[in-house]
Amino acid sequence: MKAKSSARPVRTQSRRSALVPKPAATTPRALAKTQRVFSWRRRAAAVYYQFYFQRGTTTIYQARTVKLTVALPARLKLRPGTYQVLVRPAIPSDAGVILGAAIVAKTIRV
Repeated sequence: MKAKSSARPVRTQSRRSALVPKPAATTPRALAKTQRVFSWRRRAAAVYYQFYFQRGTTTIYQARTVKLTVALPARLKLRPGTYQVLVRPAIPSDAGVILGAAIVAKTIRV
């Protein structure tokens, strides 16, 4: 009479998956240095440019600059999601300086 083997095969994780931790989905991320710099073309009548970085309706970062580029601060960590970038020129008029239509309207996914 043959004895039945009661030993079951043991399943193990592959070595690679056991060593590499999976990042959490809501962990804040830092953008790469090249992704933090935004630039645009000059608008002839613009006195300065108003830059907005938004998630939904919340403005996360804004800046007023006379330069044609803006760099997001390195300390700014972003949660995964969709972000909008808007740049509006400030144009002098009879009523004072007003913001014109957006010259940059870009959507970014992190």
